[in-house]
Amino acid sequence: MNEGQLMRQGPSLTAGLLTTGFARSEKLAYDNLRLTRLTEGLAISMDQTFNPGDDLIFQLESGFGLLRVLAIEQRSSDRVWHLMAYEELFPDVEAAERALTQPENLHVRTAHMALTDRAFERTPAAHLGNRPIMSEELAAYRRWVDEAGHVSDRSALLMLGLR
Repeated sequence: MNEGQLMRQGPSLTAGLLTTGFARSEKLAYDNLRLTRLTEGLAISMDQTFNPGDDLIFQLESGFGLLRVLAIEQRSSDRVWHLMAYEELFPDVEAAERALTQPENLHVRTAHMALTDRAFERTPAAHLGNRPIMSEELAAYRRWVDEAGHVSDRSALLMLGLR
């Protein structure tokens, strides 16, 4: 497959066992999502250099969803990813980006999820942007810390009941 064929077909993202396809209209956003080409066969991998405050996007058959990185905790040689998930699904990346310009209008589906590094790697998500974390966004995370909560080895999408 050559570069011209990639442009017409739209690229695909492989993360773990899942393959996420992006339509041509998402080509520009795809190029800005820190995705890198690994081989001539056009296998794509995510650059997982995310930071607290990052907004992430994932794709389902029914649309695009949003996750938010609340914190990243280092425990000996392992990382724990603390995420929040929004309820809304969007028809395309651009609609999700527009929604993030007014985050107060978004509804929280799950206020906090703690994932192992392995589970996070199995969550097919890409970076959309970064914005400051508000104190109220951290309430569920703080409760989890106080209660010495559980860290899941299931992907964020499985924890949300999405596939």
